[in-house]
Amino acid sequence: MSALAILKEKQLTLHHLQHATQYLSWDESVMMPVGGGNARANSLAKLQQIAHNLATSSEIGDLIEAAKEEASSPWDQANLRVIEQNWQRAAVIPDDLVVRMSLATSKCTQVWREKRKENDWVAVVPLLEEVVNLTKERATIISELFNVNLYEALLGGYETGITTDFVDTVFDDLASFLPDFVNEVIERQPAHLPLKGEYSDEDQKQLAEELMLSLGFNFERGRLDTSHHPFSCGERWDTRITTRFGADDFLESMYATLHETGHALYQQGLPAEHANQPVGKSLGMMVHESQSLFMEQQVCRSDGYIKFALPTVKKCLAKEDNEELWSFTNFVRNVRHVDKGKIRVQADECTYPLHVILRYRIEQAFLRGDLKVVDIPDAWNELMHEFFGLNLEGDFTDGCMQDIHWFMGAIGYFPCYTLGAITAAQLYQKYQNTFPAVEADFENGQFDQVLDWLRKNVHSQGQLTPAFERIQEVTDKPLSTAAFKRHVTGRYLDSLLS
Repeated sequence: MSALAILKEKQLTLHHLQHATQYLSWDESVMMPVGGGNARANSLAKLQQIAHNLATSSEIGDLIEAAKEEASSPWDQANLRVIEQNWQRAAVIPDDLVVRMSLATSKCTQVWREKRKENDWVAVVPLLEEVVNLTKERATIISELFNVNLYEALLGGYETGITTDFVDTVFDDLASFLPDFVNEVIERQPAHLPLKGEYSDEDQKQLAEELMLSLGFNFERGRLDTSHHPFSCGERWDTRITTRFGADDFLESMYATLHETGHALYQQGLPAEHANQPVGKSLGMMVHESQSLFMEQQVCRSDGYIKFALPTVKKCLAKEDNEELWSFTNFVRNVRHVDKGKIRVQADECTYPLHVILRYRIEQAFLRGDLKVVDIPDAWNELMHEFFGLNLEGDFTDGCMQDIHWFMGAIGYFPCYTLGAITAAQLYQKYQNTFPAVEADFENGQFDQVLDWLRKNVHSQGQLTPAFERIQEVTDKPLSTAAFKRHVTGRYLDSLLS
């Protein structure tokens, strides 16, 4: 066998190990009994150790060099690029650190699930301290290899090519633009009748499944379940979505499901012929979040989509024939209501980036050692007051314990949400310019065209080109905040002034 063929075979084995690990993690979040926590943590740690040993063997490095002489097609060349990037990042991490990190994050997330409900920050602090310390240990090793700072070392694990200078430029721009903009929108937006009420889980699930199906989700290759925190995982042939249902607020669940559907459509649209190789997997989490936000925000908060979805919503949830409550105008005002709230996953398009900037600043502070883990709530409250005028002192459940990310070791992930939002806006602006009749298409339930466009330009391309190159190729522009600012201004302010 050639070096390239041997390398591909090893990547196939890695793919299968990662596949098994993903679904053990999914089961832990969705179905596993509480008593299975320790056994599951040990199983996950062992699988990750085996995968790490295979991915980082010296033989892989030798095969990569030999395969460079053999790879002639663009897909093989791109596959080698991604394999080498992955190998370089992983090979410097000691085997025992992989195991310690896996055990620490499993235990921390298991305790977080219980203690978040009890508003018990103190109980999770020592576990989070261990996760942060191990994350810093890993980041230090990677930063020295690539000559980047600690935060960039972590960012690179979620999307290649991102620098803190780029993130700072984007976030400083949004932090200077959004607060006054949000205040003006809140001051001008009309009153609405809240769509609060008692909505059963069964009715909300029926709504979720019908909306998922209409956007193109393939239930023969995927499923919907519930978990503490909505997420999606899986691969092209088996894509899992989770959501959570609110007893009195179906919109949170509805849009969380639409968000995860965007992720899942990306997974289901990846190139089948390269599905088991790194090049056939999705680009990093900035692009992944752009696909979820493209659907959730750009498509599913549009006038056309709301006109399409409203009859289904009413069929599944409306218990009385209240014409004013369930009117298009009132529904739009609920969907697009801008509010300075405390929960990130419930935030509107306009305030959401501020939630991300808050977390970014805190992450940087505790990575630098400027902030102790135990003091995170104080920093959280200070920034919540600065951005939203809110005081969350003593409220850990809806404060610094609301997200799973830090507890599962996903430190450095949060910027991908807002970078994904500006990517989604730039992609959607290109789509609108190409197909001006988008609103009419959506109103008529025609989503094949937009999904086909995403399939052609993003999904089917896998990792053939890096993220920033792909964005510029598709939109003819480098990534910036311009399209996002234009989008929110048009949807949330200009419409009120016209």
